[in-house]
Amino acid sequence: MIKLFWTSLLLLAAWACPGDAECRELAEAERATLLAMAAESDAHWDAADAGKLAAMFAPDADFRLADRVAFDSREGILGYFTRSFAGRPAGMHHVTEIVALREIAPGVVMADGHVRLERETADGGRELLRRFVNHTLVVREGEGWRFKALRAHPLPAAPAPAG
Repeated sequence: MIKLFWTSLLLLAAWACPGDAECRELAEAERATLLAMAAESDAHWDAADAGKLAAMFAPDADFRLADRVAFDSREGILGYFTRSFAGRPAGMHHVTEIVALREIAPGVVMADGHVRLERETADGGRELLRRFVNHTLVVREGEGWRFKALRAHPLPAAPAPAG
């Protein structure tokens, strides 16, 4: 199933942007805006602010967490985060690292990221609880950007040993 997903994603990227002439490099200001958007979403998650986090999604956005959670609207996404945050312990953090941004069509960017869910420890450090790989379509909406589709795929909490 994962192999099929990756193959489909690569075919979409190749179809949507087959040659350098058809894809433009994101301007530095656009890259900075999209990176700031990721940091903003982390801050809303950390603050358990479901309203502000859901507002970052397009009205008809869809969100998939593995194969068990799926929502096809901003309202559904808001409900999910509202319920999720209600039972969440204090000291939780969502840490996103964007590893690639690629414009696949005018005003449509594929963002690939790694996400860590961490919990504050008594000694002031952080403990890794979960890791995800994320693939997010971000679309231009007026003068800003919105998350249009987000796929989060859980990984083992600890990376596999090298070798």
